[in-house]
Amino acid sequence: MMMRPAAGFSKDSETVLSGLLRAGDVLSVALSALIAYALRAGNLELPGTYMSATVLGMVLTANYMHFARVYSLSSLRRQAVEVAKVVAAWVAVFATLIVVSILTDTADLFSRAWLALWFSFSLGGFLLLRAFAALQIDRWLKSGRLALKLAIVGHGELARQVDRQLRQLGERNLRLVGYYDPEEREEEAVQGVEHGRIRGGIVRLVEDIQRGEVEEVVVAMPWSQEKRIREIMKSLAALSINVRICPDVFTLYLPLRGMTSAAGVAFLDVFERPLSGWDLVLKNLEDRVLTPILCLIFLIPCLLIAIAIKLDSRGPVLFRQTRFGFNNNPINVMKFRTMYVDRPLEQGVPQATRNDPRVTRVGRVLRRTSLDELPQLLNVLKGEMSLVGPRPHAVDHNYKYAAMIDEYLGRHRMKPGMTGWAQVNGLRGETQTVEQMRARVQYDLSYIDNWSLWFDLRILTLTLFVGFISKRAY
Repeated sequence: MMMRPAAGFSKDSETVLSGLLRAGDVLSVALSALIAYALRAGNLELPGTYMSATVLGMVLTANYMHFARVYSLSSLRRQAVEVAKVVAAWVAVFATLIVVSILTDTADLFSRAWLALWFSFSLGGFLLLRAFAALQIDRWLKSGRLALKLAIVGHGELARQVDRQLRQLGERNLRLVGYYDPEEREEEAVQGVEHGRIRGGIVRLVEDIQRGEVEEVVVAMPWSQEKRIREIMKSLAALSINVRICPDVFTLYLPLRGMTSAAGVAFLDVFERPLSGWDLVLKNLEDRVLTPILCLIFLIPCLLIAIAIKLDSRGPVLFRQTRFGFNNNPINVMKFRTMYVDRPLEQGVPQATRNDPRVTRVGRVLRRTSLDELPQLLNVLKGEMSLVGPRPHAVDHNYKYAAMIDEYLGRHRMKPGMTGWAQVNGLRGETQTVEQMRARVQYDLSYIDNWSLWFDLRILTLTLFVGFISKRAY
């Protein structure tokens, strides 16, 4: 089980940084509007309509940037992702402003030159802010200023497991101060733990907290020591600090995702529905709106492909194969036929390999470019698949890899997709080793855990550039 940093880790630093960026973005919109008008009109006296548009732009920017999640530390540290989000959000702001001007019949009141300059200057301001923020964050991380000073109470197997998981994360915003013995023994080496020593007992922990040397405490003790845990909680209750209890089930390697409370009873969250509420509505709306459009776009290419298949070899145009979909339910996935139908039957469903004699001449082109997947638009229309999601595998492959990879079946918690996060990262086609499939599964699970509409649109965009060509698709 991979332990994730708790929501409160480095939260104060992130809040301050995001607050400054929010203010900077809004200020950039206002200053860019003034500078653009000054360059055009020679003064800073914005007319009422221009002022209204600027204020509305500031409000929309603050909200659209927030929904695009551009203010998190993780996003700021991934510059390419951050730039894409900022550009998309600012384009959405301008599109909204244009729609409002058309609805209010004020579009003719604005100078096109002012609009172009305002758009460009604001975007430049956003990007400069983020370049500066990224550099500053990197400096702070290297110097340890953003690192949360973490202490662990305990030194048994549970504490050692916490230590291992934290080190596996490799996050520079977490720094382990040391271990504190609940039995109040003096400083000594911790057996089995490389990075840390017992600094003392709970009295020493309280002193370190008061001196500012510890900012967060994780109590990693067996629940059988309930009485001692309660005593420790009382000792820390008067201190302004985050205290977290690592559950004893941590050593069972369960994928704990958080905790919920109902009727005063606390529950540990092991599995969660990846899509619910508005997220589920948005995902369904995405498929229902985009799929008919894509069907119209690819109608003529599909007809031409069908003709080419019939001319190249005898047999049906479409090929249907049973695969597992949402909630591990079987579905009939449709593809353009890419193999000969008069070849001897083979045991199981062997994956296509380089120069596979079963593949037709047209089939080689279709498989290399993924155009053989286009009929799955019909599966999406039927609600069996989604445009984006984990790719469905053949039944035999499902059984094979489910027995080898523990998390494999977790892919079925979301509808299978025509394209996915693994595919746009080059993980498609033949899988020669279990590790290749394991990597594909990890990308699929990462997509499920981090789903957003922006993520889907990003994958669809990447599919246009990298998804149709693969050296490993035979």
